Amino acid sequence: MISPRRPWIIAATVLLAGCAGTPQQYSVKEVYVCTAEDCGIASQKYSSSQMAGAIERLLRENLGQEVTICDSDPTQRNCASVGVCHFVQGGPLPGSGCSKTMFFRAVEAGTQAGSLNIKVDMQRTFWGTPLACATMEGRIVVRSVDEITLVVEPHYCNWAGVGNMSATFNIAVESIDLDRGQIGGYWQHAVVGTGNGAGSGYAILKFPRSMKPGDNWMENRQ
Repeated sequence: MISPRRPWIIAATVLLAGCAGTPQQYSVKEVYVCTAEDCGIASQKYSSSQMAGAIERLLRENLGQEVTICDSDPTQRNCASVGVCHFVQGGPLPGSGCSKTMFFRAVEAGTQAGSLNIKVDMQRTFWGTPLACATMEGRIVVRSVDEITLVVEPHYCNWAGVGNMSATFNIAVESIDLDRGQIGGYWQHAVVGTGNGAGSGYAILKFPRSMKPGDNWMENRQ
């Protein structure tokens, strides 16, 4: 039975269901890849299967490790500053909701070709105070070499014991750098509930463990 004390959960899930896609995908014209000191347009060099395999390897090498979220832009693809933020109206308090790190807890092959099921914890703050959020469940889908998305399902977050929200987060991947252990793309985040807000931009996910010199995770997979 659905608890009558939390009708906002139903409404938030319905509202965020429309945000769970990746409308920022239109910004990605082509995916840029660096591997084994060779950089270029992915579609000119690699298959969808190779891309999916390399992403899975990067995630598996970094399970449980702290992944830094950096504000960036697609021209530089460098960590300009740690953390991405967006406006949130938290009841009577306007402020910034920010995310600086995330942890991939699990990754496994999905039922759809080129898909990975993932579980992720993301550390978030509002007014500098950490939120308590449920582990995010989602997927990474390589529909084609130039259409790669990370999407998480709406999940519960609480701020200071009084702010109940449902949140989504997704990325349209624009670059993959295996040499530096980075995934870059256009992110979108939204919250609905006691706090309401949304934001978007370009970010780099910086993984602590990258591909070792002499390896090439794009090889031997067609």
